[in-house]
Amino acid sequence: MYKKGKNCRNFIRDVAYDYWGNRRGFDKQLFESKYVEPDKRMHVDTLFLIGNGFDIWQGLDTRCAAFEKYYEAHLDEVLDKLHIKKRILTDKNGNPVSCSDVELFYGDPYNPQKLPHDFWRDYETYLDKVDAQRILREIFCDRVTSISISKEEPEYDFGENALFINFNYTDTLLKRFGVKEVNEYHIHGSAHDKDSIIVGHATYPERPCEALRMWKDKPRLQGLYYVEEFLYDSDKHVEDNYMKLRIFCALHGVRIEDIKQIYVLGLGFGNADLGYIKHLVYTTEGISENPEGDLKKG
Repeated sequence: MYKKGKNCRNFIRDVAYDYWGNRRGFDKQLFESKYVEPDKRMHVDTLFLIGNGFDIWQGLDTRCAAFEKYYEAHLDEVLDKLHIKKRILTDKNGNPVSCSDVELFYGDPYNPQKLPHDFWRDYETYLDKVDAQRILREIFCDRVTSISISKEEPEYDFGENALFINFNYTDTLLKRFGVKEVNEYHIHGSAHDKDSIIVGHATYPERPCEALRMWKDKPRLQGLYYVEEFLYDSDKHVEDNYMKLRIFCALHGVRIEDIKQIYVLGLGFGNADLGYIKHLVYTTEGISENPEGDLKKG
């Protein structure tokens, strides 16, 4: 399926650099778990993008409202784990109210109360606040790893010509639809491995300015470096994840440029994930993302 002179090995080499031109480390786990021998490969021309609506359809309690309830029930426990104290504020009636940095950052500090339900619909967008991000991420990971999925007879056969890009952390496809693990890529990690879970914003993908860290006599500049470092670490890194997605496809002998059909099942197109959709549309439609660079090449 590769164009003449463009084999799988060369393609993987070409995408082995991050968005900023830095050499990536070799992802041994990705290669070992998703590589398919050439004589065992199927003709792949279809991608399925799996989102939270897919799990909800399967009866899993993964709605935003469920996470909101889990947050409220486990907030004190997580604050103790992270050694973060609750804040005592005064509401508009002069009554003391205890809350965390999450409510302080995203609510009204002059009238502290529970966050509105709308906040939980796209909370990842807001995960660029330091202490609030730590709290929300910890509770989210605990919630994800607590979900249990029963194994059932497959309700539908997706066929052999498809690969699955799963934006969820669950193994619903394996347990309910018999999809082969090698054909599924959890782009944000899996609930079976808490350390692999990626949850965050998509607003600060740039590495922190190293020069700021060198100003030993300027603590404010050093502080700015560490804030930038935290924001970089808590970013979702869409560009890097998309390149890994391309490598996943290449390990099956297919380039995303050759995909003919893309089906979206339950993916909500939240702000933090729109970058993936843009790349997929541009790549499969042959739209240049760097027209100025292409003009120079021509």
